[in-house]
Amino acid sequence: MPKSASPDTKSMVLAAAGAKDALWSWDVASDSFSTSARFRELLGLTEQPLRGTPEDWFERIHPRQRDRVQRVVERFLSGKGGVLEVEHQMRHGNGRWLWVSVRAREHRTLDGTVTHLAGSLSDITGQKAHEQKLLHDALHDALTGLPNRTFFINQLEHHLARARRTPNHRFAVLFLDLDRFKVINDGHGHLVGDRLLKELADRLGQLTGSDHVVARIGGDEFTVLLVDVRGRQHALEQAHRVAEELRQPMQLDGLELYTSASIGIAMSDPKYARAEDLIRDADTALYSAKRAGGGTVVFDAKMRRDAVAAVKLETDLRRASERNEFEVFYQPVVSLSSGHVIGFEALVRWRHPVRGLVAPDDFLPIAEETGMVVAIDRMVLLQACRQLRKWKDLFKERELTLNVNVSARHFLLPDLVRETRAILGATRVRPDDITIEITEAVLLDDAEAGASVIKQLNRLGTRVCIDDFGIGWSSLSYLTRLPVQSLKIDKQFTQTMLSSDEDHKVVQAIVALAHSLNLSVTAEGIDGVGQLARMRELGCQRAQGYYFAAPLEASAAEELLHSDPVY
Repeated sequence: MPKSASPDTKSMVLAAAGAKDALWSWDVASDSFSTSARFRELLGLTEQPLRGTPEDWFERIHPRQRDRVQRVVERFLSGKGGVLEVEHQMRHGNGRWLWVSVRAREHRTLDGTVTHLAGSLSDITGQKAHEQKLLHDALHDALTGLPNRTFFINQLEHHLARARRTPNHRFAVLFLDLDRFKVINDGHGHLVGDRLLKELADRLGQLTGSDHVVARIGGDEFTVLLVDVRGRQHALEQAHRVAEELRQPMQLDGLELYTSASIGIAMSDPKYARAEDLIRDADTALYSAKRAGGGTVVFDAKMRRDAVAAVKLETDLRRASERNEFEVFYQPVVSLSSGHVIGFEALVRWRHPVRGLVAPDDFLPIAEETGMVVAIDRMVLLQACRQLRKWKDLFKERELTLNVNVSARHFLLPDLVRETRAILGATRVRPDDITIEITEAVLLDDAEAGASVIKQLNRLGTRVCIDDFGIGWSSLSYLTRLPVQSLKIDKQFTQTMLSSDEDHKVVQAIVALAHSLNLSVTAEGIDGVGQLARMRELGCQRAQGYYFAAPLEASAAEELLHSDPVY
């Protein structure tokens, strides 16, 4: 330190030596750059001289940031002053890059000319790393490490903007989820489910490569952004490749698990203004694939119209329940030996205030998906039991029975048996006068749980029938262990048995199987005398169909009972 230095200068020098931040000074007039020892220490430049030129230090700024920093400094020098603040990276003496924060003030002459800049430089590498981690965590899924929905939408917006600038830039969005993931997750536990999702994420990353973006949207739902897609067929080929890979078994903790994925595809198009719209349409295509039983589907405009109609239908369905717009119709079950009506199947109909009478196929699938079907089932059982009680009182000599359908979603609920008991008690209907109909799908999803519910209904005294029998042949192996009392042959076999040798053999086999297991069998869909005659020859005991009567309102069904027998 020079002997002539003033006390103030000594204090400043001592402060600089003890400062945590690096200090620097730029003499603009001489274009010289001075630094403190801490400045050189922070950058690993202990042999560097105290003075130099600004260029000596600017060249240490990261090349991609150098022009930006120079523009910031130039704007500061030509402005009205204040505080210069800028963050950038600088090269350390060992070659690595540090993040630094620079702050400075200027000294000006009376005419406003800048003569000096002086300021500090702080190492903010740790802070930046923390910020980068927070940013990464905000944009990535914690379980799989994949980008999340926010990241995916940002990337998709980028490609939409690029497509607007370059019309031949084409891409596609895949929206996929695992089939029957819930069964695996519930059956083997969430730890195995999480491992499965991570394995799926790894496979998707390897399949699609670094050019594409794979994201986890939530649960078992994933999206893939396929860039540079040549067209619809190319996107389908990529999706089929993904689906095929996901069908390969996964080895997890000694378990060999098989799964598959349904995939919806939305192709890039100038009509899309927002990323969310593309994702929405890919999701709509996925929904269509799911409803079709799985596979891969490319979005088209009709799907969007159907989706909008489905939302409107769901809204109307909720109102229908509140306004009591559902009605029960009754289709007769006829004894093939006597020709008499021995009971009815209760079938729900929706009397829509605008559309009129709506068939169950048009609204029950949505009711099943949304869970509204449970309330509909209860309403049908209650109304049907009340009507049966009325007919029992009116036709005292008749042994009428009633079949009531219960959805797969409702059948496995723990309250079903209790609700059935309560309704039977309230309507004074004998349990053995009621048959609960379930489809084979209930048994295929969870045979053990299904068998347990059937046994509880049997203990109550209520019969159980397997409806639409013949489609899900895998359930045949359970028949010997299920305490059901009857089967219904699916109408697709009944209606084609006279023209198809194979379907005739199926019907014949079902009747023989039912007899061997001491089950009664009912043929659905009898539309003509030929089918009726053939069913009688095969030994089928009961039948339903338009040959006898369509589903009828209660008053019409009552008139039919007065004119019995029906053939």
